[in-house]
Amino acid sequence: HTLTYRSTDRVENVEQDRTYEVTVDNEPPQPAHRFSIASNGQRDVEGVSYEIYAQNTRIYLSAQDDLSGTNVIRYKLNDGSWQVFDDIITGIRLDTPVTMQYYAEDFLGNRSDPVEVRFILTP
Repeated sequence: HTLTYRSTDRVENVEQDRTYEVTVDNEPPQPAHRFSIASNGQRDVEGVSYEIYAQNTRIYLSAQDDLSGTNVIRYKLNDGSWQVFDDIITGIRLDTPVTMQYYAEDFLGNRSDPVEVRFILTP
């Protein structure tokens, strides 16, 4: 958007129009994830497919927001509460199906839709 403005003094002197470019950010960050190790296949549990990973697998969450910047990434495991992602995801039990959801929010409060990932960490 372009904002055009000018000033007028008390004796009606008017300056030339000036412009200022304003960017409106209504877009949420684009969240992403990756696993540090390739999947060892899949396992179906009660009709739901889960990717299988070794227990020492790290899960990385990130988000890209080119306008206002990413403020926070939150995740939750299964029916747990939302946690702030700060480089490490904790609370994952081995050999247990996990449904992880995560989303990102920018500095203006634009929030992405949650992304869902299903996996099992095996010993």
